[in-house]
Amino acid sequence: QVFDTILSSADVVVLPYKLSSQSGILAHCMAFARPVVTSETEAMRYIIDRSGAGLVARTPEDFVERIVELLRDESLWQRLSNNAREYVQNVIGWSIVADRHLQIYSEVIESPTLESRIIYVD
Repeated sequence: QVFDTILSSADVVVLPYKLSSQSGILAHCMAFARPVVTSETEAMRYIIDRSGAGLVARTPEDFVERIVELLRDESLWQRLSNNAREYVQNVIGWSIVADRHLQIYSEVIESPTLESRIIYVD
């Protein structure tokens, strides 16, 4: 709960990764509609490109420039914030994830290739 309070108070969240495969913090930031500035790892670039919820930086100087840009440009900040909110609602929200899991489970259960064949040997 303290983390949520802090996150909701932030104008921009900075996520400087050297390596990443995914980021729960990034998803949390998007759920709070907080734009992020993150490193250019393959995983982070992929999510930022898909969501439009932040900016990517390559160098420490880039981080500073992107952070200042977001703090000064209210329309950019608002656009990224809206993108984050929409991405959560339409792509990674819990109801979306739950529905996708149910769909996958149904496909597996109904798959004819998974029918068991029992052979009794006397």
